[in-house]
Amino acid sequence: AGMYALRNGWGVNDIYFALHCSPPGLSSHDQPDNGTFELYAHGRWLMNDTGYYTYGHDSELRNWHRQTRVHQTLTLDNRDSEIQGKHLLWQSAPGFDVVAVENAAYPGLIHRRTVWFVDRAFFVVLDEAIGDAPGTLDLHFQFAPGEVRMDIPGNRVFTRFDDANVLVASASDISLEEEEGWTACEYGSRETRKAVRFSHAQPAPAAFLTLIVPYKGNTPPEVAATFSPTFQPGAALAEVQAKAFDKSWTLRRDLATGDASVRAVQD
Repeated sequence: AGMYALRNGWGVNDIYFALHCSPPGLSSHDQPDNGTFELYAHGRWLMNDTGYYTYGHDSELRNWHRQTRVHQTLTLDNRDSEIQGKHLLWQSAPGFDVVAVENAAYPGLIHRRTVWFVDRAFFVVLDEAIGDAPGTLDLHFQFAPGEVRMDIPGNRVFTRFDDANVLVASASDISLEEEEGWTACEYGSRETRKAVRFSHAQPAPAAFLTLIVPYKGNTPPEVAATFSPTFQPGAALAEVQAKAFDKSWTLRRDLATGDASVRAVQD
């Protein structure tokens, strides 16, 4: 079905990350949003879906909520993507989960997304735009309604709730801009929320490396991530390094062997 759930527990204060990347649906209820996700952590929704808003009374706004670019995924020139999802890898072990999917999103362009649930505490997301289709590559993120701060020089965005928050930080050569954001949790009712896009400096083939870090309190943690020197977008083997919560890890994914790993390293 193309639905993936990553969680560190089943309580109301645990972390829950739901990823969608499906083959074509059996009905018109599906949206062109392959690669999108929702995040709940530490007692609150932090990054929720845009919602459908309506089935009929306002066709213009219904179409707005269905767009690829208003979901947490990649676009080419802000166009709607195709729905051609494919499962590539799932691996769970003590202390981590890894999932990899891809979507034949546009003619000449495949979007591959790999998510590492590191220490079952935060997420490292590798997005690969594989192919030679020309155009601008954007990665979109939307947040739960509330105060959100953009740190444009630092290529990061974080919420400002009193109790629990999320930091989204890019480790790629990108520019950060605000977008129009709405969410509709109930039929016929919608509210504004912060939405942003990371625009890649290069056309495909290219890759985005992003940290998505839920945390308690209102001080965002120091984080960092880098590609390995041999990384190439579209290769079966991917290796990256990540830092968060004063720890460091090496993350691997090999689609040729169906293997993945998260290894703690000493600084």
